[in-house]
Amino acid sequence: MRTGLDLQEKEVRASTPDPLTRRMLVSQLAGFYDPIGLASPIKQRGVMLVRESFQDTGKDRPAKDTWDEPLSQRLREAAITLFEQYVRLGQVRFDRCLTPHGALGRPMGITFSDGSEASYGAVLYLRWETAQGKVVVKLVESKAKLAPLDQKGDVIKAELCGAVFETRLKTYFEKHCHVKVDRWIHLVDSQTILGAIQKDSYGYQTFFANRIGEIQKARPVDTWRWVEGKENIADLITRGSTPEDPAEGSVWQEGPAFLKLPVENWPVKTAREIISSVSEEIRGIQRKAFSAAVTASGAPFWKCPAIVALVKLVEPKRLSSLTRLCGAVGWLKRAVDTWLGRYTQIPDCLKWEERAYLSAGERATAFKFLALEAQDGTKFCNTTLDRLVIQRDDLTGLFVCGGRAQCWDEDKVAVPLIPCQSWLATLLVKEAHEANHEGIAATLLRTRKKAWITQGRKLVQKVLNKCITCTKRRAFGTHPRASPFEFTTLDLFGPFEVKDTVKQRTTKKVWGIVYCLYGL
Repeated sequence: MRTGLDLQEKEVRASTPDPLTRRMLVSQLAGFYDPIGLASPIKQRGVMLVRESFQDTGKDRPAKDTWDEPLSQRLREAAITLFEQYVRLGQVRFDRCLTPHGALGRPMGITFSDGSEASYGAVLYLRWETAQGKVVVKLVESKAKLAPLDQKGDVIKAELCGAVFETRLKTYFEKHCHVKVDRWIHLVDSQTILGAIQKDSYGYQTFFANRIGEIQKARPVDTWRWVEGKENIADLITRGSTPEDPAEGSVWQEGPAFLKLPVENWPVKTAREIISSVSEEIRGIQRKAFSAAVTASGAPFWKCPAIVALVKLVEPKRLSSLTRLCGAVGWLKRAVDTWLGRYTQIPDCLKWEERAYLSAGERATAFKFLALEAQDGTKFCNTTLDRLVIQRDDLTGLFVCGGRAQCWDEDKVAVPLIPCQSWLATLLVKEAHEANHEGIAATLLRTRKKAWITQGRKLVQKVLNKCITCTKRRAFGTHPRASPFEFTTLDLFGPFEVKDTVKQRTTKKVWGIVYCLYGL
């Protein structure tokens, strides 16, 4: 077909080979050169047709074996219609001057994105104000891509990928275009995506976390807005269009009509206005491990108020050693159990006078008592609960965790969650550090064998800075009588006449200096 320079629309059908193979169809589409996406809606229509042609072969046959097989009559007619539209597209003109006559100041950058089961994409416009009191909107570029087949029925993923394209279009424009933008506004028609962008990315499933993280890294999230679907021009990309849609003076080339209104009159909403209505949808794309992270269980807990009161009798801050603190709580608990008659009811338990020491189990129970007292009245922030796999122990009522969500192993033993401001956290760090006086990472790793301390790195750094032993190890030795290269001698030689490499008649006098550095 691409043999003549002035192929007419009426000549397309007669020039189309019969049979028309997939190789021929792809060859024609490969000649569609549109590097900045001015005609993305029309091009996407052809890309969708190519994928449909390969889907038509069936799942049992490899695609590589069907390149030279003829298309079905239905697909051939669709291809001919597409070729005729491409011929008409040659009559469409795009104004490539991004700065209108009489432009005032810097423009506003506006991006739209949309996604569907078939494709997703984004488009970028510049909004100028002119000296004539008019608002001129210029199409800059667009980008589109087919949605993966395995995401069919999951439009929210395509919507998010379109939002990522908004980010990339803006980055590409700032890198390669000399026009400086005064302000950016990014529009999506999915309230779920707008709400999800406002939250930290690490609380989401991997697919969403990676893309939301890219969006948050590129720009402030307060520049994003929600716009109604009928006002979203990027919808043309997701469903394809005819050459008449992007013609001169069309909505595609000049943007939606509301862009020419004052910004405060735009039919858009901020994240604050819609976040409450999409909280349930946002939870649907977060990690499933968090849904039952802090739910209460029907199993009987230890009586937390009594345990907290028992620990406070010891006055933990009077003791500067975790071992001594656990011992004090353990002995006090044994005394209470004996006084209440519960100690003798424990199986295989020796009499008080026959056991003059605390068992490992009693010390472990004392540590759990201390952890309960540390958690009492503490409200952990949502970022902590999102990053860690938190659950509540059925017996003790302790909040325990197994580490960060991406490293979670179901066979791993969970440890209590300890707030960094508690005295127990300080004693844990001191005990871990005094074992070998190691650095921050090693000390933090030792503490996590017993408990997970929130903001543990800051607490470890604070303890290390106060460690006298480590301070002595870092002490400087005696300074030498003279530091290296304290004395310097100079040897000046010259002058020499040198010629310029360009102007051969020009000469210049130069000297050389030799520096000799030495110490005693």
